[in-house]
Amino acid sequence: LMPGAEPLRGRAEIQAAITGLLRGMRVVEAVQEPVEVRVWGDEAYEWGNSRFVFAPPGQPQVRDAGKYLIVWRRQ
Repeated sequence: LMPGAEPLRGRAEIQAAITGLLRGMRVVEAVQEPVEVRVWGDEAYEWGNSRFVFAPPGQPQVRDAGKYLIVWRRQ
């Protein structure tokens, strides 16, 4: 979840947001470390910690860390 933004829903929204955010940047490191995964019938969730390092053109590297949540649904 991005601060001050609505949650992203579906593959298309996630892809558009990430593409816009990373335009022109090189991803140096991208790590997701799951902490917990739970499954209930046809749904599951995974949450964990993430960290990223980006290299914007002509600028110092940018480091970011946070938490993530993924909800999975069997289709």
